[in-house]
Amino acid sequence: MKMKICLKYLVYIMLISFMVFGGRYVLVLYQNNMQNFAWGSLSVYIFNILMLVIFGAIGAALGFENLLIEAKKEGTWKINFYKIVILGVPSLYFSLTYCIYYCNIDFIRNILSYPAAYLFAKNTNIFIGMFQVILGYSIITSFYKRN
Repeated sequence: MKMKICLKYLVYIMLISFMVFGGRYVLVLYQNNMQNFAWGSLSVYIFNILMLVIFGAIGAALGFENLLIEAKKEGTWKINFYKIVILGVPSLYFSLTYCIYYCNIDFIRNILSYPAAYLFAKNTNIFIGMFQVILGYSIITSFYKRN
């Protein structure tokens, strides 16, 4: 029994490691070849969406076991709305930092971009990636069953 649990967690860490290193490889490859694409400023948006998908999937993988536990329970599916609003919405906002910072709409650029620009000014993707992992985790763990 313990060997089965150990094997499950070994496969789990291998999957997450593959997602981390594979995702990093895709992002570096895209970033190095951004100037070769003819999309111009659209490349920044695509890069941000790629980051969101990759790091959001890592967060979802971290919370996937919770979803499996909930799936085995009896009852109807519910969504923890407070978790989505309090954790998910701010995480989504900071996850889309590049999209917000480079937006051409004046309201978004002048009002909404200041907190995002603070992260962007730090010149690091680690904060943005952390918020994307939190977003994926908060979405997948907000589903539960109620009797």
